[in-house]
Amino acid sequence: PRVVDFDELPALQECVRRLKYILCRKAGSSETSTGIRPILLDLRMVPRDDEPRESSFLNKSSASSSQSTSSTLEERIDDFIAQLSTLSTLVKTKNAFVTTKNAGSGHTSSEHISSIDFSIPVVKGCTEDFDPELLKCQLQDWFAIVDRQHELQRAHKDLPEEIRRAEMKMNIAGVPPQSLKMVKERLTTIQLDRQQRFEILKEMVEEVCLREMNL
Repeated sequence: PRVVDFDELPALQECVRRLKYILCRKAGSSETSTGIRPILLDLRMVPRDDEPRESSFLNKSSASSSQSTSSTLEERIDDFIAQLSTLSTLVKTKNAFVTTKNAGSGHTSSEHISSIDFSIPVVKGCTEDFDPELLKCQLQDWFAIVDRQHELQRAHKDLPEEIRRAEMKMNIAGVPPQSLKMVKERLTTIQLDRQQRFEILKEMVEEVCLREMNL
């Protein structure tokens, strides 16, 4: 039976393109992975920096609706899991992935098609180690935690300032009275100095205004 329909290929190809950014092909190499964060942003419908012009791996119908919010987060997770399941099936299917290379030049050029053979660890990771139900639960739990963090942040937006003031009070409470008296005297001196500077600046401005107005 057919694993993938023709109209599903663009979305599936885009899914593979986006998945490759979260992988490291060689252990211990200088190649770095962005982790799963880009996929989580995709599921949240947050555009990436490498957002394609006319495609989205969660969009099955038209490119113009790639940023549509009509579908729920759970539906987008289900679509993503379904695409991963399709890829898992394709990895086990013989000659499912092929590459095309142009051979020759000019009028004698031709296309050379060859199949891609996956290593045993890759096949195992895409089949035996792939648990759709577990991955779905993990994604849902992660987004639930994020939503809860946002709620707490909105509910306690003044908490950092309150903590800072409480720490200041605790530090002040532990300072000897003599030190507090010295700090108060320094603050009083600074305030008087600022007031004198202001008065001098005020007189200078008044003189300039009177001179310019010929008064």
